[in-house]
Amino acid sequence: MLVTDIILKYWWSTRYVPESESILGFFDKVSLSGKEKAKLFLNSLLDIANDIKLEKIDLRFPDYKLPETILKDNIKVRALVKKKARQLLTKEALDWKETKAFLIENHENIKRVQNHWFAANPGLLLEWVKITDVYSKLLIDWLISLGLNLGDDTIHLHIISNNGRKKIKEMGFNVPYDHWDKSYYKNTLSKCVDIMEMNPKVKGLFCDASWVHNPHNFELAPDGKPFVSFDFLKEPKFVGETLDITDCISQRDYSTQLLFASRSPRRKQYIEEYVYKVRVVASFYSRERLIANKEAFK
Repeated sequence: MLVTDIILKYWWSTRYVPESESILGFFDKVSLSGKEKAKLFLNSLLDIANDIKLEKIDLRFPDYKLPETILKDNIKVRALVKKKARQLLTKEALDWKETKAFLIENHENIKRVQNHWFAANPGLLLEWVKITDVYSKLLIDWLISLGLNLGDDTIHLHIISNNGRKKIKEMGFNVPYDHWDKSYYKNTLSKCVDIMEMNPKVKGLFCDASWVHNPHNFELAPDGKPFVSFDFLKEPKFVGETLDITDCISQRDYSTQLLFASRSPRRKQYIEEYVYKVRVVASFYSRERLIANKEAFK
């Protein structure tokens, strides 16, 4: 396998922007012209986007169903990303720097092109995730204690970034609320109930690592306000069970969560002043409990 093929393979498997940026940065060093680099990634993107099977399923989880409204939104995103990729390819002075910026700025949309992520609404994305032994023993033992087993399938939630919401709006989607609005979260959990009822084998909502569920988020900062705007997540009905895994994750994974938590200038200042400590937490919300609580999400 060529080095370029290996890099492409790893890039397609990335879940978060920092990973994508790292791989694209490494590709800067490959001995190809800027035009050749841009063509390689854009043509690969179009090859994936042109696979009509992706209009219905995530190829990694072909047996699971999603509501038509969610699938239609991904089809629209796929068409718009394809259009932009083609526009870049037809430019006389095709530029790697511009192409790389496009790939990074549209990371969340490219995950949707793959049908790896699906938008519940302009606030949150969904992803199928399998419980495997890639996780720490602490996390696996905790999940087993909650009734899960290796090989079980779950849904993971991703918060759409401010940049991601901006891109969605530019694509013509209605974006009614601000970042982290409670309405997005309630709507997403309601849709997850629908998805659970469509797919009896899906065990619940699982998050392997996030700064978002840190209980210290909801404490009052020196300015008298909680460290986060989404303090509604302190209610268990929106989260399920949680486990602090800060001490057993890699430095790279911790750095990713630290970066996410630092996006707010106010919170970044408190981190730098050692007033606020980022803790990384896993969460699991069982299908049974989620369905039992469905009235709370209306």
